[in-house]
Amino acid sequence: MRLQLTSVLKRFLKGGAIYAISDILRKLSPFILLPLYISTLSVDSFGKLEYVTVISTLFCFLIGWGSVQGLLRLYVDDGSKYVTTSILIVSLSCFLLFIVTFFLGLSSTFITLIGLESVDVLYACIIFGWLFAINNIAFTILRVEERLFEFALLNLISTIIQISAIAFFILYINNDYLSKIFGLILSNFILLVILYKKVISTKIVYISSKSYVNHALKFYTPIAFNNLLGWGKSSVDKITVKALLGDEALGFYSLAVQLTQIFKLGTESFLKSLNVLIYKNQHLVKKLENNRVWLIVILQIFALIYFLFLLAMNKYNVFGDYQISLSVIAVLLCSRVILLTNYVETLMFYAKKNSLFVMKSNLISFIVLALSIIPLVDNFGALGAALSLIISSMTHYVLLSNKLSGNLSKLLQFVVCLLLPWFFVFQFNTA
Repeated sequence: MRLQLTSVLKRFLKGGAIYAISDILRKLSPFILLPLYISTLSVDSFGKLEYVTVISTLFCFLIGWGSVQGLLRLYVDDGSKYVTTSILIVSLSCFLLFIVTFFLGLSSTFITLIGLESVDVLYACIIFGWLFAINNIAFTILRVEERLFEFALLNLISTIIQISAIAFFILYINNDYLSKIFGLILSNFILLVILYKKVISTKIVYISSKSYVNHALKFYTPIAFNNLLGWGKSSVDKITVKALLGDEALGFYSLAVQLTQIFKLGTESFLKSLNVLIYKNQHLVKKLENNRVWLIVILQIFALIYFLFLLAMNKYNVFGDYQISLSVIAVLLCSRVILLTNYVETLMFYAKKNSLFVMKSNLISFIVLALSIIPLVDNFGALGAALSLIISSMTHYVLLSNKLSGNLSKLLQFVVCLLLPWFFVFQFNTA
């Protein structure tokens, strides 16, 4: 038994390292491009760029409709059939979104209401959403089949193409804040050509029964709503800052968010190796439940080290005119640690095919966020937006953790472990 656990641990560490490095590479372009954005875009334009990113992310979730997380689980049952089903669902979602956008776009009031210059921006976001969703299906196949080095290589290629395309639109076409969405469309189209040939083409099969579609939709839909709630929880702060404080304030706040996202995405990429490991080894779910405190401790250590790194960068004026608030950074990092803990809690529910409770708990935490963010931003500005994220993510964590174990004493210990270190950090930076 000990040898088996050692073997599983080695697989997790190896898979985690490769997933972390390759997934970080894939998501690294926004952060590599930060110096270019800062040097070429005004703070106001950077705020607008972030707002378009928020909209494009929403469309990615609507079009993807839970297919990535869902396929990761269903591929084990009948791979090719569910790959084909996922592509059908994604394409239908894209078509329906185009129709809805077309009719809404006929109203100038609608465009003014959502704060965009033209409905064409929405069409661009939809095209990107479809390309991104199909590419994610291909990457999901590579993950489940544990084709780790192909996964890493294609992520590296994706990052290089994406950075090059966005830089091209910024430096040579001069599309200002829209350069990012145009670069994403071009780079994801090129990547789709590569992924179709290498991965997708061999997985498309004829489906003679609607049962696959029905089963996929039944499993994907709660995940899709959960993703949309997750989008709301990660975007409502930016939307509120834009609405109440303006594009410039959103630009400063977005930089703080981007910096803390580097930590979250890097750590989350490592944790993604847990998906396949748990789904293929169901007996590990209980072990993970019983050792969650160690996960929190490790996350806190890495987050505090990263905060010290940002502290040093700020001291040497690395960000130039884009000055950051260390108090906001500390609060945002605390919220990211809680979100990462929630990510693992969610995996345990998905392993049991219980996606419905995850959606319900996410809905409650989103309602808490929606009710708290406006008064907090009104009173504390951008710091209030960050505080509302902690309140929301902690609500979600309490609901998930209590449902899993039902041990109130242990839950209280976890909550203290998540919040206490950052209370002292916040006090130190505001003293």
